[in-house]
Formats: sequence, structure tokens, C-alpha cells
Amino acid sequence: MQLTVKAKKLFKRKVIPSFLPDPKNIIGVVNENFTFEGEEVTTVPNPDLGKWYVDRDGHFYWGGGLKLPGSAENFIPQTSVKRDTEVAVRIDNPLLGNLKIDQIWQDGEMGDRAVVAVLDSGIAFNCPDLVNAIGLKIGDDINNSPRVRNFVNGSTSLNDDKGHGSHCAGIVASRNNDHAVGIAKRCKLYIGKISDANNSPSVANMLKGLRWAGGLDADSPQDVDIISMSAGSLLNMPDMQPTISEILNKGKIIVCSIGNRSPQSLPYGGTFPAKFKGVISVGSTDFNNDFQSFSYEFQDLTIACAGTNIASYWINGETHLETGTSQSTAACAGIIALLVSKLKKKGEQNIQSKILNLLASSNTKTTNGFNYHFLEPLVLCNSI
Repeated sequence: MQLTVKAKKLFKRKVIPSFLPDPKNIIGVVNENFTFEGEEVTTVPNPDLGKWYVDRDGHFYWGGGLKLPGSAENFIPQTSVKRDTEVAVRIDNPLLGNLKIDQIWQDGEMGDRAVVAVLDSGIAFNCPDLVNAIGLKIGDDINNSPRVRNFVNGSTSLNDDKGHGSHCAGIVASRNNDHAVGIAKRCKLYIGKISDANNSPSVANMLKGLRWAGGLDADSPQDVDIISMSAGSLLNMPDMQPTISEILNKGKIIVCSIGNRSPQSLPYGGTFPAKFKGVISVGSTDFNNDFQSFSYEFQDLTIACAGTNIASYWINGETHLETGTSQSTAACAGIIALLVSKLKKKGEQNIQSKILNLLASSNTKTTNGFNYHFLEPLVLCNSI
């Protein structure tokens, strides 16, 4: 039968994969309206991946990107696999254009000299853009890399089974080869796993992660500039305050989310450690810089950043849209990485205080009576 490619682009494979996404055995990409003679494959290694078709040369194509002859459907129906796992469409994070990150890249700053540690739920091991960001490639022994550390009791792998960590790490530092989602796409990245699908980030795990990333333990990395943690507690954590102070005294930058609130809760408040003095606390806006109702309003909020419908990686390297102060925090950490990298390039000292001063100089806006500074990356970068 004659089959037509209806996706913008579709992978052509040497063999049918047993899971998706799978970067192996891809031998090419075919474009929309490409036609070929092919037949449905009756036996596939994993039926959950839906229907597959083979051409006369023995190359395989996923049915979710094809149209059958005479069919009214644009695509062969697939029920169990997201289309963007196999359809080779490049996903662009709306942050990059709306916050003019692409213009900062064009000026030559991509975060090369900055080092960021993300404390979250790990990263997707089968996502090349994330694995490359920690200096490895698919198939390497990620769990034993000095760039990663697992603080979750009972967990044996840094692989992300929750999605949140991959999403935040992708916003900060994805290498952007498959999809354009990362802001500081050439920064050096460390990953500390403090939660998983079965465990929320406990105070103990947050504390361990902060000590490791902050260079306070014997086996800690000493080159981290920025620690990004999209987690916290509404309760004060006095046991964490000395650790926070010690890290800040080393000149490092800590970026934390102020937290998402439920519609029933009061708008003012926020979470620790974001509320500790010296920590960069981050709330959420939309792309018009309007403060979002899901974000806590904190009187001493450092900065607000876009955090609605943000594209990044998820479990198994899928792309996913998420909204929240977690996404705003990761974006802020990525932007700060660009600023830190530029300051280092110019030979500046006291970078922590310079970053805090830059954020404090940001423009302000008032939404529903709440006044806040909002992040304009290109303006700040051009001011250095």
C-alpha cells in the first residue's frame, strides 16, 4: 500500500525500537508528504508502541506519523505513545523567544563559564540533551559519575521517574540538539537527586543536597556557582539556616521557588528556604510579566519570572508543558548562569553581590496590588 508522511518530519529506522524515545538505529528523517510503498509489521517488540510500517528497503516508520490511503484521519490513530516521542518535530521552549534568550546567544553568551547544580528528582537517562549536559553520553554509567549524587533513601538510580527534575534541568541546561528548551545551553551541570516518584523532597534530603552542591562536604564539587532548587516547605526550617549561610558565605548563589499555592490559601506567604535572607526567591509571571495567582506573594520576593506553559523534557525524555514556580525558578537559574558566565568573562569579582544588585535593579510591576521585580534577561545581560 502507498503510505504518506503527514508529520512535519518522521524518523526512519533500521529496526523497530522496544521503547520510546530511543535515539539508536535512526538512519534518517523523512519530511511531510513523503510517500512510499509499505506494509504494516505484524509482530513488534513492544505492542504498546502502536503500529509500525516497513518500506521495500526494510526501513521502519512509526504509524503515528503516517496516513493510510483513503483514510479521513490525518494520522494513523495511536493510543499509547505521545506523538512527539517519535515524530521528529523540534520543540521550542517559548521562554527562549519571549525572554529574548536567543538574542543573548547571538551576542555570543551561552553560559560556557557558569556551573549550575539542580537539586530535584534526577534526569531522564535516555535523553541525550540532558545526559550530554552532565558531560556524558547515552550508555555511560551515569549513576557513578562525579557530576551526580543520589540522596533518596531506597533509590538506586539517578534516573528520573517523576519528570520534575528532567523538566527543571532541561530548562536550565539542555544541550538543545533534539529540542530547544535550555537557556544556559553550554553551562556545566551537576544533578542532586532529592526526591522521586514515591518520595517528596524531605528537609533531610534538601539539606544533604545543599551541603553537597554548596561545597561543604569532603566529596563535594567545589566549582558550583549556582544552586537551583524548586522545592521547599511552608514551615520554617531553622536547622537549614546555618547551611544556607555557610554556602552564601562561600560566594555561591542559591535560587529557590517561593512555591505554588492552592486557590483556597491566602496569596501572601511562601516557602523556605526561598524566604531565608540571601536566597534568591522566585515567583511566577506570564509572558506579559503579570504575576500569576498560583504563585505565593512574598513581600521580599527577589524576582519574578515567566513560568506558564514552559516546554522541557520529562520522564523518558518526552517533551512536556508545565506551569509553576518550579519552572520560573529553573528559568531564573538558567538566566543567572548566562549573567555569571558573562561576568566571569569580563574578569569580575564578587559575582554573587553583582547578581543580587542586577536583580534588585530590575523593573517593577504591580498586579492586583502586589508589587514585584520581573526578569528581563537581555536588559540585564546588556548592562554588564
